[in-house]
Amino acid sequence: MSKQGLFLTSVVGSLPRPRWLIDAIQRHERKELSEGELKESYDDAVKLAIREQELTGVDELSDGEQRRFSFLAFVAERLPSFRLIPVKELMNRDAEKFVGEMNLPIDIISNPVIVEKIRRSRPLAVDEVKFALKHTSKKVKAPIIGPYTLLINSWNKSKSGHVYRSPDEAFEDMARLLREEIIALRDAGASFVQLDEPGIGNFCDHKYTSWLLALNGWKVSDMRELHKISAELINRTVKGVGGIKVGVHICRGTGPPMKRTSPRVATRI
Repeated sequence: MSKQGLFLTSVVGSLPRPRWLIDAIQRHERKELSEGELKESYDDAVKLAIREQELTGVDELSDGEQRRFSFLAFVAERLPSFRLIPVKELMNRDAEKFVGEMNLPIDIISNPVIVEKIRRSRPLAVDEVKFALKHTSKKVKAPIIGPYTLLINSWNKSKSGHVYRSPDEAFEDMARLLREEIIALRDAGASFVQLDEPGIGNFCDHKYTSWLLALNGWKVSDMRELHKISAELINRTVKGVGGIKVGVHICRGTGPPMKRTSPRVATRI
């Protein structure tokens, strides 16, 4: 049993951004706020998120993901290997048939799409961890996107095919990118890296996955191939990594079409 108790606690997802941070982001977009002023707002929001977690007794803190546009899209904000492209620009006839059935808000979704060879040209979350550690005496965790969810959203035949002819050609570079980030996070002082893999949660209902495959031009004859791909990518990512705890976060929505699916997810995993 640890000093903190039997179960260590941490926040799995992001914390809500305060209204004043949203206002600051919007003012920055309108050129009414400088980069330095926006950074101050982000810093203050992270400090607030850390303090909230401390007051509630959370054992391993995060920065609340206050600086990220989304858990997935932020990759394109930080690495030139990816470009954030609105989904409506990627739509095709095969993908279109799924939109109405699932009521997908394609006008507001953007994906980080591979446009260059995948390289870790700068850190993804290391700076977030370093900042958080300066403002707490507790352990700090780092949530980052998992390799399977990132790949199935980012390899697009028309946009990425000139770099990697097929998704499997990107396996090693994708795993290397995230493995290097995990090692850097460990060296920066993070106690725990959480790989976010909501894509695995979709194994119990293939509609959304089928739409992604159609959108990005993947050719998969049997959905069970994706089970193997997800396991292989995660195993490649963590291979040889030591000195830090690594976990996988798998989530699922709670809308009516998604109820009572946890047992099926567990079986497939």
